[in-house]
Amino acid sequence: MQEWVIFEGKAEDDLSTTIRSLDELKLTMLFPVNILGRGFTYYYEDWISELVIEEGEIRGQVQGSVLYQVRLWKRESELVGSCNCPHEAKCKHMAAILIAAMHKIQAE
Repeated sequence: MQEWVIFEGKAEDDLSTTIRSLDELKLTMLFPVNILGRGFTYYYEDWISELVIEEGEIRGQVQGSVLYQVRLWKRESELVGSCNCPHEAKCKHMAAILIAAMHKIQAE
Protein backbone atom coordinates (compact mmCIF):
# COMPACT_ATOMS: atom_id res chain seq x y z
CA MET A 1 0.00 0.00 0.00
CA GLN A 2 1.21 3.45 -0.85
CA GLU A 3 1.69 5.99 1.94
CA TRP A 4 0.33 9.55 1.80
CA VAL A 5 1.18 12.48 4.04
CA ILE A 6 -2.11 13.76 5.41
CA PHE A 7 -0.96 16.47 7.80
CA GLU A 8 2.24 18.19 8.87
CA GLY A 9 2.19 18.82 12.60
CA LYS A 10 4.76 19.21 15.35
CA ALA A 11 7.42 16.53 15.72
CA GLU A 12 7.16 16.64 19.52
CA ASP A 13 3.40 15.92 19.52
CA ASP A 14 2.19 12.36 19.91
CA LEU A 15 -0.55 10.93 17.69
CA SER A 16 -3.42 11.83 20.05
CA THR A 17 -2.23 15.43 20.38
CA THR A 18 -1.93 15.70 16.61
CA ILE A 19 -5.49 14.38 16.16
CA ARG A 20 -6.80 16.73 18.88
CA SER A 21 -5.32 19.67 16.96
CA LEU A 22 -7.65 18.96 14.02
CA ASP A 23 -11.19 20.17 13.48
CA GLU A 24 -13.64 19.93 10.61
CA LEU A 25 -12.44 23.22 9.12
CA LYS A 26 -8.82 22.00 9.07
CA LEU A 27 -9.96 18.80 7.37
CA THR A 28 -11.17 20.90 4.43
CA MET A 29 -7.55 21.89 3.85
CA LEU A 30 -6.25 18.32 4.07
CA PHE A 31 -8.56 16.58 1.58
CA PRO A 32 -10.24 17.63 -1.67
CA VAL A 33 -13.85 18.61 -0.93
CA ASN A 34 -15.40 15.66 -2.79
CA ILE A 35 -13.12 13.17 -0.99
CA LEU A 36 -13.83 14.74 2.40
CA GLY A 37 -17.56 14.78 1.71
CA ARG A 38 -17.53 11.05 0.99
CA GLY A 39 -15.46 10.48 4.14
CA PHE A 40 -18.12 12.25 6.21
CA THR A 41 -20.82 10.19 4.49
CA TYR A 42 -19.02 6.95 5.33
CA TYR A 43 -18.57 8.12 8.93
CA TYR A 44 -22.15 9.29 9.48
CA GLU A 45 -23.63 6.25 7.73
CA ASP A 46 -21.55 4.04 10.06
CA TRP A 47 -19.55 2.25 7.36
CA ILE A 48 -16.52 2.09 9.65
CA SER A 49 -15.64 -0.99 11.65
CA GLU A 50 -12.75 -2.26 13.69
CA LEU A 51 -11.54 1.24 14.65
CA VAL A 52 -8.48 0.76 16.83
CA ILE A 53 -6.61 3.72 18.31
CA GLU A 54 -3.27 2.86 19.85
CA GLU A 55 -0.40 5.02 21.03
CA GLY A 56 1.28 5.37 17.64
CA GLU A 57 -1.29 4.08 15.18
CA ILE A 58 -4.92 4.18 14.13
CA ARG A 59 -6.39 1.28 12.15
CA GLY A 60 -9.83 0.71 10.80
CA GLN A 61 -11.94 -0.82 8.08
CA VAL A 62 -14.31 1.03 5.80
CA GLN A 63 -17.02 -0.74 3.85
CA GLY A 64 -17.02 0.38 0.22
CA SER A 65 -17.44 -1.85 -2.80
CA VAL A 66 -15.23 -4.14 -0.68
CA LEU A 67 -13.87 -3.85 2.86
CA TYR A 68 -10.90 -1.45 2.78
CA GLN A 69 -8.09 -1.48 5.35
CA VAL A 70 -6.85 1.92 6.52
CA ARG A 71 -3.86 2.75 8.68
CA LEU A 72 -2.84 6.18 10.02
CA TRP A 73 0.34 6.81 12.00
CA LYS A 74 2.70 9.53 13.12
CA ARG A 75 6.13 9.69 11.48
CA GLU A 76 8.20 12.50 12.99
CA SER A 77 6.09 15.61 12.32
CA GLU A 78 3.85 13.98 9.71
CA LEU A 79 0.51 12.23 10.03
CA VAL A 80 0.75 9.52 7.36
CA GLY A 81 -1.95 7.24 5.98
CA SER A 82 -2.37 4.23 3.76
CA CYS A 83 -5.36 2.38 2.33
CA ASN A 84 -5.62 -0.69 0.15
CA CYS A 85 -8.16 0.92 -2.22
CA PRO A 86 -7.13 1.67 -5.82
CA HIS A 87 -7.29 5.48 -5.42
CA GLU A 88 -3.86 6.99 -6.01
CA ALA A 89 -4.01 9.82 -3.48
CA LYS A 90 -5.45 10.52 -0.05
CA CYS A 91 -8.79 8.74 -0.25
CA LYS A 92 -12.28 8.90 1.24
CA HIS A 93 -11.53 5.83 3.36
CA MET A 94 -8.59 7.59 5.05
CA ALA A 95 -10.78 10.66 5.54
CA ALA A 96 -13.51 8.54 7.14
CA ILE A 97 -11.10 6.86 9.57
CA LEU A 98 -9.50 10.20 10.43
CA ILE A 99 -12.94 11.74 11.10
CA ALA A 100 -13.94 8.78 13.29
CA ALA A 101 -10.64 8.89 15.22
CA MET A 102 -10.87 12.66 15.59
CA HIS A 103 -14.36 12.45 17.07
CA LYS A 104 -13.45 9.56 19.37
CA ILE A 105 -10.19 11.09 20.65
CA GLN A 106 -11.67 14.55 21.13
CA ALA A 107 -14.63 13.08 23.06
CA GLU A 108 -12.30 11.45 25.62
